[in-house]
Amino acid sequence: MNSGGAYSADYADYNIQVTGGSNTFDVEVAENSNADYLDLDWIIDGDSNQFEFDIDYENATNYIDLFGDSNTITFAGSGYSGTTASDSGYFYLDLTGSSNTVDITQASTLARDWITIIGDTSNSTLCIVQDDSGLATSC
Repeated sequence: MNSGGAYSADYADYNIQVTGGSNTFDVEVAENSNADYLDLDWIIDGDSNQFEFDIDYENATNYIDLFGDSNTITFAGSGYSGTTASDSGYFYLDLTGSSNTVDITQASTLARDWITIIGDTSNSTLCIVQDDSGLATSC
């Protein structure tokens, strides 16, 4: 969606529901411009899925409900998200299952990005990088 920055990706509302296993997703939203006020919601119910998504955003919300085992999620959020809680990026993960791998990077410039993780999991690996200067290291 708008990978070249030629069109507006503002105010987009995506609801992605996945049931089943061994799926691969590569989702990129406005990686060269902003997706202001993006609302991205995932409900994933299955095993051995791979999800990679990259969002250049301001004032966005990103909710993931993941139920299953051996899933891999890689999320990279960047952009300028503002300096107050009301105009910053928000990431929410509800993780249920075992042996999942989750890498989250929120590297918005001068932002107050927020993250909430709720989990009922075992043998999972979570790596979280939040860097408001946009110079995040990798997991």
